Amino acid sequence: MKLKKDAAEVREAAKEFREFQKQQFERKTKELESQLEQLKQAKREAITQGDGDRAIAIDDAMDELKEQRQEAKEDLKAAEEKVKEAPQVTQDPTLNEWMDKNDWFGKDTRLTGMANGLGVELRRENPSLQGKAFLDKLDEELAIMLPEKFGKKRVQNPMEGSSNGTARPSVGTGKKSYNNLPAEAKAACDKFVKQGLMTKEAYVAEYEWD
Repeated sequence: MKLKKDAAEVREAAKEFREFQKQQFERKTKELESQLEQLKQAKREAITQGDGDRAIAIDDAMDELKEQRQEAKEDLKAAEEKVKEAPQVTQDPTLNEWMDKNDWFGKDTRLTGMANGLGVELRRENPSLQGKAFLDKLDEELAIMLPEKFGKKRVQNPMEGSSNGTARPSVGTGKKSYNNLPAEAKAACDKFVKQGLMTKEAYVAEYEWD
């Protein structure tokens, strides 16, 4: 029952994420089209008045808006690819549990490729290794290859501060913040973050604030 519920949540989150990105794309495209129409009118006036310099400047501005429109299309395509790359719930509860614990799987291309490669090698060397035993062995091999990532980690002293001296940007303060999102927007944001589709920061930045 839980497996079916998890699968339904993944599908629902992916559907809502695609709709959110589509709405953002349509809103931005509509704004750009409106600006382009205004520039076209301004260019006609400049030509009528014989103002060549102004007409050239308007052409440059129009080119820039067209580039922004193309970037918006590429952003939408990237978002759709993100949905495809999001880890999906499988029919194996043991594997689902492992994927929950290793939430990088399916998101980090390098680590996912490494894990898949190790998996193939393990199955070739130990065909009888299945289920939890196989995944435990995979964890062991990953810990050997990347001890800093999968082995025992040193607990950082709070007095040491961050390694790069910078703090992660907050999404909980300010007028345009996660805390000030409407309840339904917060719910959507939480759902997208849970499925690894986007971060809170990205959602707050893309949300259409009044």
